[in-house]
Amino acid sequence: MTRKIAVIRHGIKHGAIITYIDTPHLPDTNPFILWDHYLSTSRSHNELGFHGHSGIDAVSYPVVGSIQNDDSINGKNHIQTGDIHLTTCGYGMAHKSLMKPHNGIAEAFQMWTASPSEKEGEMLRHQARILLVKTFHSLKTHTRQQKY
Repeated sequence: MTRKIAVIRHGIKHGAIITYIDTPHLPDTNPFILWDHYLSTSRSHNELGFHGHSGIDAVSYPVVGSIQNDDSINGKNHIQTGDIHLTTCGYGMAHKSLMKPHNGIAEAFQMWTASPSEKEGEMLRHQARILLVKTFHSLKTHTRQQKY
């Protein structure tokens, strides 16, 4: 299958967030339904209060600073710089997030995809996990030591 580039997206800025994929883009970007870049040079913590999601899978990646996540799946999580937070919202979950800057800077990316509409997708039980950056370093080290 070959796809052509239809549009180069420069994003729409609203506050500390630049949105690259939003509702009007969905026919062209399916299954990707959101791609946001968050950047704040304020020393204050930025909180997004409790809200719910269902039928999506989300990937969160803090580049600078960290994310304090409080959700109905695992309770409280602290996602450090370089960690990857994977969430399957399934039939529903609620959470709130707090961006914590490092030396006055907080930067993160988030991408959402629509879950498949059958039982194997959006009707799954919700789940979340964090892939720790230190895990990637040990994988990289282990891979380098292997001889072929």
